[in-house]
Amino acid sequence: MLTQPEPMRKSRLTPQAIRESGAPPGLATRIPRALAEISRVSPRLATEIGLWVFFRSPRQMGVRPEQGRVLSEGHRRFWRHARNQIPVWTWGEGPRVLLLHGWGGRASQMAPFVSPLVKAGFQAVAVDGPAHGEASGRHTSVAHFASMVRALASDVGGFEAAVTHSMGGSAVALAVKQGLDLGRAVFVAPPTDLEKFLSLFLRTIGLEPAQREKALNRASRRYDLPRGGLSMAHNLSHCRMPFLVIHDRQDDKASFAEAESLVAALPQGQMLVTQGLGHNRILSDQQVVTAALHFVTSGCASTP
Repeated sequence: MLTQPEPMRKSRLTPQAIRESGAPPGLATRIPRALAEISRVSPRLATEIGLWVFFRSPRQMGVRPEQGRVLSEGHRRFWRHARNQIPVWTWGEGPRVLLLHGWGGRASQMAPFVSPLVKAGFQAVAVDGPAHGEASGRHTSVAHFASMVRALASDVGGFEAAVTHSMGGSAVALAVKQGLDLGRAVFVAPPTDLEKFLSLFLRTIGLEPAQREKALNRASRRYDLPRGGLSMAHNLSHCRMPFLVIHDRQDDKASFAEAESLVAALPQGQMLVTQGLGHNRILSDQQVVTAALHFVTSGCASTP
């Protein structure tokens, strides 16, 4: 027996569905729900406010005492990129390894990797990305991070490798696609497709498919985002750079399943799976630090 299809209803996502998608927890806050009400009256206004909110860097996280000690032992300078003053820390001598934090993070999070790299004969280089930590600015994007990485590589004489966290991995993958010469990379808890996150956010504020497409194009122009070019699989598929993904099964901010798919899709990828460390504590786990160091040293010539 044939039945008539139900009339189409406007797409709404519950907070639980958003969390299960692997999207950042911020997408389930009251702001998107308020914007969803605005979009009923004015999708364009909801889009403008939504993009302003989405690309505004979150509240600055604090620096733990041990992290502060590590930063104080490094050489800090302020370097200008585009309109931003970027703090850059360096430790040790030898081939340079970039340490790059993610969205809402800061250089201090990467402190656990500094001493092992220096002891292994590398120079560790960490930054506060645009609009993060001590850097100037309030709005930024993964494309701005990628541009900063390429410019910093040119300024310091290049990087042998990179160890990244969260969106920092997406930025480095984009920078590699845009010409960054890098020997290998470690991606800790990377979100694999940031355009998907943005599209999901636009859906949570009540925009229909055609409206979301216009909003994505607007974001692309405003924040230098390459349409279709924010997928790590896409950006790494054209290079032979070996990479290691370290991801926790209980990560509630970046999808574990999508990280598995990234590694499965590219022959130069490897994966280390952790359990119970989540999205941020994974950075201070000794097994993670050791695995990252081993991966970097196995492919880069250090100085004794």
